[in-house]
Amino acid sequence: MEERLLSKYDFILDLDSDNSVSLIIDMIESNSKVLEFGPANGRMTKYLSEKMQCNVDIVEIDENAGIEASQYSNKNFIGEVLGDIENYKWLEELKNEKYDYILFADVLEHLRFPDKVLKVCNRILKDNGSIIMSIPNIAHNSVIIDLINDEFKYNQVGLLDNTHISFFAYKSLLRMIEESGYKTVIERATYSRVGENEINNNYNSVNKEFAKALRKRDNGNLYQFVFQVKKKDYVMEFSPLKEVNLDMNSEYEFKCYIKEEIDANYIESKKISKFINPGHNIMELEFSRFKEIHGLRIDPIEGNCVIDIKDIYTIIDNKKVDINILETNGINLIGSIYMFLTIDPQIYLDIKGININTLHYDYSFIDYDSNTINKYEKLLKNIIEYKNLSVNEKINIINEKEQIIEHNTDIINEKEQIIEANANIINEKEQIIENNIKKILEYKILVDETKLQLEIENKENYKLREQIVIVEEQLKNKQKYIDDIHNSRGWKILYRIKKMLGK
Repeated sequence: MEERLLSKYDFILDLDSDNSVSLIIDMIESNSKVLEFGPANGRMTKYLSEKMQCNVDIVEIDENAGIEASQYSNKNFIGEVLGDIENYKWLEELKNEKYDYILFADVLEHLRFPDKVLKVCNRILKDNGSIIMSIPNIAHNSVIIDLINDEFKYNQVGLLDNTHISFFAYKSLLRMIEESGYKTVIERATYSRVGENEINNNYNSVNKEFAKALRKRDNGNLYQFVFQVKKKDYVMEFSPLKEVNLDMNSEYEFKCYIKEEIDANYIESKKISKFINPGHNIMELEFSRFKEIHGLRIDPIEGNCVIDIKDIYTIIDNKKVDINILETNGINLIGSIYMFLTIDPQIYLDIKGININTLHYDYSFIDYDSNTINKYEKLLKNIIEYKNLSVNEKINIINEKEQIIEHNTDIINEKEQIIEANANIINEKEQIIENNIKKILEYKILVDETKLQLEIENKENYKLREQIVIVEEQLKNKQKYIDDIHNSRGWKILYRIKKMLGK
């Protein structure tokens, strides 16, 4: 028997958890006409066709996977030519079809121009039809932590699948959807916390304050967007109610451990936990599944904190019954305010004699998960130690501190005298500099005046030279005139006549 080649996208269909495929299927009505891009081996195709009686057509570039998926579909576009979404062979064949749903389950990020694909899908989508897409979130905190540490590593699958060529964060995804002619009508997502996915890092990979800022980010743990979009014109005309169900910020975990009569200690299997957004929270916990509760321990957050525990109570016979704090591993600063320097704060409640079925816990974080809190520790220890000292010991400490203050005052006075002396020296230097600047300016003026005088003299000398040249030229001309006369024939005849006459 020929062995079937497995695609890395061949998965088991899981409808019992919130994953991208289960969320997509939840948005599809039975007996619908569906076009599914990138069905891989057809796990969702089979469910839509056999369980929901949908009429499904597929486009799949992986030939082996597409052949398997085609068992559950009608029209099939498979292989590197027909199944390449951006070849648009499917569009030529389906130009007269109209679909209730067009599906892109983790597909758009593999395309060069996903916006163009969305735009052309408008032609084969019913006016009231929907496009449903799942897309990984490139702005997940796991990716950001790697980038902060100068790392960007592709993986076989996941957020940084090595075949991804387009990347989206929340705003850029919405922008592409809008620019392609659609609007979202349902916004849902899948989630994965840092350290719980294929990217190997955690919040300890960055400093505490930056990790805290990341944990407070909206969508920081959002792994995949699962959006249903409709044509913009349809949404503008019919205004369907938009459903947004995004976990904007729940990165810190609250825990309440329950100890029953049979338990010697608190154990992980007996707890109620919730992810919280640190701030002012009011918890209501219900313990009906537990029997004969003998102890309750609250772990308010996984990290150090300063917390104001405003109220803890239960309701018995429609009456409020206050519950006191038995002990903590923190420090009661004042009133209801507690400081926990440990990263595992614990609050034990006094429920002796109380038949507790529910717990109401009202609290507010003043600070949490911070380096600043740890700096309080030494100060608090000093305060506690000081409170336990005798009167004489306190007086001796005060005297020592006064001597230190007096000594420091003398040092400060000496420093001030040195500063004053240095200030005088600086003033003297500034005066010398100022005088030198004046001399430089005076010298510059003298130089400028000398230059001007030389320029005037040069002009006069130039004129004199011109006059000399003119006179020399005139003398030269006169001499030439005389020479010409002497050399003339008439002058020579006259000279001979004078010589004969004896003159």
